[in-house]
Amino acid sequence: MAKLEMINVCPNCGGKLEKLRNMYRCESCRTEFKSERVKDPNPKIGTAEDGFIKTSWFDFKTDMKKLSKGPDSKTTLHTFNYCINELGTSDAIMDYINSMLLPDCGIYAPGIKDDKIAGFVKRLHGKITPSDNILYYANTGIFSTGKQGFIITDEKIVFSEKNTPQLYFTELSEIGFETDDDFVGVHLNNSSTLQIYNISGGSFKPHGAFAALIAALSFEESPDRDKIVISRYKLDI
Repeated sequence: MAKLEMINVCPNCGGKLEKLRNMYRCESCRTEFKSERVKDPNPKIGTAEDGFIKTSWFDFKTDMKKLSKGPDSKTTLHTFNYCINELGTSDAIMDYINSMLLPDCGIYAPGIKDDKIAGFVKRLHGKITPSDNILYYANTGIFSTGKQGFIITDEKIVFSEKNTPQLYFTELSEIGFETDDDFVGVHLNNSSTLQIYNISGGSFKPHGAFAALIAALSFEESPDRDKIVISRYKLDI
């Protein structure tokens, strides 16, 4: 199987590449390529000042610029903005996550450290079943133990906290950003338990990327759904 460093078009014939689980296949010549995850040292991300193209998705109850004061929150909001404005679909956002964030940011997908995913699924008390299409497992365990975290499927997000909270994307009504100079939290439906935070790996890009992915999956499931409220956690409600 050939290796492909930058996913674009088939280097053999110029045909369109079809994304499979762990590789790409040319729709024309059927050549298969292994996806090499190459890190861009200067990835393009949006800025809070750019504004949001998909205003039909969101009802803003906070000023995004005010949420971007610290370096970590700026990274989160810029990545969220880029994924929404420049990418805009769940497939494109997942391509970004796959190429830029796996696995060094404490994020794993099927085919990448399956043992970590399998071990974590056992902790979810039956909330994840073989019928679930797992997209990502994010490790939020203290010292990267892998005992805490959350799993994103194409329908819901499931956390390992007490009582195993979960949220179907069709039920998503609000994304609340909690930001400080050295802390970022993404709260779904303004909940303290449905919270994306402390992903192992030291980067805050996953927070913005996952928030955007969840929003995209929500609207792809229900295009006519109500707007998602964007708020500052527990302040702008």
